[in-house]
Order: sequence, then C-alpha cells, then structure tokens
Amino acid sequence: MTAMRWLPLPASLLLVLLAVGPAVAASMQDLVGLWYGEGYQPVPDRDMQWIVERRADGTFEAEFRIVNQCQVEVRQVETGRWGVFEQGFFTIVETIDGIAVLPRGPDPYTIERIDENSIDYTHLGTGTAFKARRVQQGFSMPACVS
Repeated sequence: MTAMRWLPLPASLLLVLLAVGPAVAASMQDLVGLWYGEGYQPVPDRDMQWIVERRADGTFEAEFRIVNQCQVEVRQVETGRWGVFEQGFFTIVETIDGIAVLPRGPDPYTIERIDENSIDYTHLGTGTAFKARRVQQGFSMPACVS
C-alpha cells in the first residue's frame, strides 16, 4: 500500500478545510511515529490518555483511555487511515476494538504547532485542542494522568 496524501472529501468538508485560518503545514513524514498525549478533554468530560502510531503507509492505530484516580475506566483501540492536507491532517476510523465500523468520514485536525518532539492540534469539528509528544517504541502509558 502506498502512502496517501489526500482522499476525496465531501464538498462541504472541503470548503471548511479551505476556509481554516492560519495553521502550520506538515508533511506525512513530520507526523509518522508514536505520539502520546494526556489531559482533561471536554468530550467525554474526563481525564484521558492516548497514544497514536501513524505509519508511513497511511495507516494508524490509536489507544484511548479514560482515567479516574489512576484507574483505567475505559480503554478503546481504533485503527484506520490518515493523511495530510494543507493546514493539518485527518483520520478515518475503520475499526474500533477490532470490529469493523462504517467510516463516518474524515476527522480533520489543524496543526497549531509542531516540531520534531511535540505537536499541538485542534479538531475542526469540535474545536477540542490536543497536545502530544513523540515517544519511542516500547513506551508505556503512565498509570496516572499528570
């Protein structure tokens, strides 16, 4: 499979992506690797942890955890495809916990800041902001959200 740069998008989403204000452009190579993030998220109104492996072939695997008092309450693993557009990147979820799901369309994110070790990005649909740092293979999520 070759890496994807762009997937056909619905016209309404394409207009939203083109209307996005200033953001940082990144290549697929900038985003390939293992990324860890944590913190309070308004949806689902809980502390969360996530680790995402974006691969050069345009596939990804992400693990999400809802953590309460250093105990994992919910764990979910998603897999699918990802790619970049001028102001950011998108994901398309194909499985959740190993079960195929109907793709709901791309989830677009704008990149606010990126360097070789960290990324700040925002989900275009919800406005939710995320921060993640690059980690090495073998990294284990900490038991508690800091």
